[in-house]
Amino acid sequence: MGYQFPVKNEKENKKNFMRKKLLFLIATAVLLLGFISLGFIYNGRGQAAAEKDESLLVVEVQKGDTIWGIAKNHKEPGKDIRSLVFEIRKINSLDDACIYPGQELIIPK
Repeated sequence: MGYQFPVKNEKENKKNFMRKKLLFLIATAVLLLGFISLGFIYNGRGQAAAEKDESLLVVEVQKGDTIWGIAKNHKEPGKDIRSLVFEIRKINSLDDACIYPGQELIIPK
């Protein structure tokens, strides 16, 4: 007679399933917190870098402000406003032109 594999009972199967489920949830939570933390660290460094870099300016968005209006107020004479709007969106990782009062934007000088 050959080796017989032990048969796990239903209780052990449920216990193992619950352990794997808990491990998956913990791993997911740790990864999620890690990504959130990286976001805060990256954003903090971006603002600090802008404050130290003289070629960048930090502007707080006021009620009624638009990216186009901010760009118009800070563009150099003769420079195309569209390129400045593009740069502002790129530097601040904005997917669209929505900005909110109190938000800080980094503006290239």
